[in-house]
Order: sequence, then C-alpha cells, then structure tokens
Amino acid sequence: MVEEIGVISADPLKSKALVRLPMQNGHGGEDKGGFTIVNSASRVVTGQWVAHTQKTLHERAFEAADLVNGVSLLVRPTASQSALLWRVNQSYVGWALKRQKERKLILSGVVPLVPPMVLALPKPADPAEQLANVVATVGFNGALGLLAQIENVVAIR
Repeated sequence: MVEEIGVISADPLKSKALVRLPMQNGHGGEDKGGFTIVNSASRVVTGQWVAHTQKTLHERAFEAADLVNGVSLLVRPTASQSALLWRVNQSYVGWALKRQKERKLILSGVVPLVPPMVLALPKPADPAEQLANVVATVGFNGALGLLAQIENVVAIR
C-alpha cells in the first residue's frame, strides 16, 4: 500500500510526491519500504532485486534504460552496485559503512578510511628473554627441574 506523505511541487506536470512505498526485498516478499521522492510513472526496484532477478540480456538492457529514463527508480543499491557507480573499491564501501561515526575525521584526512593492519602474532621473543621470564616465574631451581624433565623426554625418544 502506497502512503502519500506530501507533494514537492505545485506544478502538476513537474510535481513529485513524497511517499512510503513497499518494495520487493528479493525474497518474494515485501519490505515496509522507506520514504522516497517519485513521480507518478516511477517503478521502484531495490538493488538486491536488480542483482538477483532472472532476466534475459535484452530484458536487463530495457530495465537499465528504464532506470536512465526515470521510469524505474533504484533504491537501496547493494554495496557492490554503489561501489561500481562511484568507481571505488568495494572494500572501501565496506569500511565507510563500518566507520560512519568517524566520517568527518576521515574526510578531513585526520584518520585513514582503512585502519592500518595489526599483525596477528607478536614478534618472536629473544630466547634469553624467554629464559629470564621462566626463571622469574618458577625460580632458578624450578627452571633447572624443568630443563631436566625436558632432557628426559628428549632422551626417551
């Protein structure tokens, strides 16, 4: 059910209506939809529907022409569709979606869009440092006892 909220222009030939439209959600059902500005000839299609619809090459060409001519209105494009339209890497769109709260800092150049990678493993510790930690933890005699146990296990193999 289309719920009209208001009219943008008083000129009937150029008027655009602000409406809440139910939209196909790609699973054969309807979504509650959102507010959008449409003219009376518009057909609303979601990015998910465009990405998954089973149409022939010629049907897709006419659907694309309908978008260009304003017969169809694309709402909620997928991240990959949006990345393609704006000529950016899809991972940049993903990072921008995750970091909306930092938008002003990123756009001003203070913070990078993609945070620097963090190494998963710490750098290897120096063996002398590791031995010092063992001695500090279990004491000198405890460290000697552990070394004797390791020597016995290695000798048995």
